[in-house]
Amino acid sequence: AKNRFLRFDRLIKNDNDALSQLLQRKEKLMIEKDEWVCVTGATSGIGLEVGAELAKIGYRVVLCGRDMSKLKKAQENAPRSEIVCFDLESLESIAAGAAQIVDICSPAQLKGLVLNAGAWPILLDETEDGLELGLQANYVGQALLADRLISASEPKNMSIVTLSSIAHAGYLNKDLEPILQDPAWRNREFDPNESYAAVKLMAIFYARILASFYKIKAARAVHPGLVPSTELFRAFPDAATFIQTNIPDPLGLLSTPLYQAQSLSSAAQKWATNALESPQISNLLDAAGPLKSSNRAAREIIAILLDPALPKDGPFFCDAQITDPAPIVLNDDADFSLSNRLFQWTASLLDDCGFPLTVTMKNHNTTSSVEPLESSLS
Repeated sequence: AKNRFLRFDRLIKNDNDALSQLLQRKEKLMIEKDEWVCVTGATSGIGLEVGAELAKIGYRVVLCGRDMSKLKKAQENAPRSEIVCFDLESLESIAAGAAQIVDICSPAQLKGLVLNAGAWPILLDETEDGLELGLQANYVGQALLADRLISASEPKNMSIVTLSSIAHAGYLNKDLEPILQDPAWRNREFDPNESYAAVKLMAIFYARILASFYKIKAARAVHPGLVPSTELFRAFPDAATFIQTNIPDPLGLLSTPLYQAQSLSSAAQKWATNALESPQISNLLDAAGPLKSSNRAAREIIAILLDPALPKDGPFFCDAQITDPAPIVLNDDADFSLSNRLFQWTASLLDDCGFPLTVTMKNHNTTSSVEPLESSLS
């Protein structure tokens, strides 16, 4: 069934998809051709396809990843591209990578950014900066990268897409405090599904932050679709190995593939059960559509990055269509209190780590106020 979906996807992708329709309109795009666009996570899956498609259209592309050999291979499919190698698990590496990107784009400036890189750690792992790996790779690290790149460009000319997921609807807390108060999960048992849902929720809030604090030209959050070819689940085999090597099993029962599959999926099944009980979340799952290829997902992301007719203040998209996110995001519409809180926490955290943001709360265009925050890593 998956193969049938993907074969059908390949047949339709260039005939009537969102990007084809946009280019056929022959109107001025958000980013002019020959301008620079940066893509994170550009060595595989959706990011690889985004870089290649942008190059085919006529953009100059900076491909970012943490594996130089994979970056060089990706560059073969993206004419006029440059590569920058850095690791989102290290703030120092990110800052160095951002400086390289700025140098590459000079004397012109970066006009587009696709924050595509992501990971779904199944086991608790802490970065050298003292954060849970998924939180840093999916959100904090990319927020630092975006801040450095925006500060070296003209914000009013930048279009940015953050990759979220319908999985954000699986975050069932009323606010972000459980994550913000304990970003390394030192005070409670690690829940990989809650952690992943939280960072994908942050991606939606971050699009709002980019629009309201940084005042960029356009900021949009995207659920890329159900893409089986992504490397998002690359940590799952590690979890299977952990089960085999760290749990006493004198009879050898835990080494069976069936048990491993059940162990790895039990938490996900619990999340799905809770999610499906909510009408709002069920609507999001309906909007996510069927399986799609990395290429089709990439073309939809590019269309959202470039389309001047779409809202620019942090909307959420599924299948290239504006979709209502989960209630926790809709509840933020009144006063942006959760967006404010996340931005203030991010700024405080990065400042404590020695990488201060270039913008402050004074850049915000709402009347909300936020009290100073003590470091959550102390």
